[in-house]
Amino acid sequence: MTVDGTTFEVAPLDALYVGKGAVDLTFVSVDPAQLAKLYGNSVPAHAVCPTRLVRQSEAIEKRLGA
Repeated sequence: MTVDGTTFEVAPLDALYVGKGAVDLTFVSVDPAQLAKLYGNSVPAHAVCPTRLVRQSEAIEKRLGA
């Protein structure tokens, strides 16, 4: 994925936070024969935060429910 000219290689289960104010967003699969499957989520931003790649290994696991 490329955000405003910066390229991020997003692995399965990684997350890319795209900060408020980003203009150009491009999705490209590493292997055109096996297209990437992406999930997008969009919510209003009230503050400017930098675009950041979060690897699955960096995630903090929280168990929910009983």
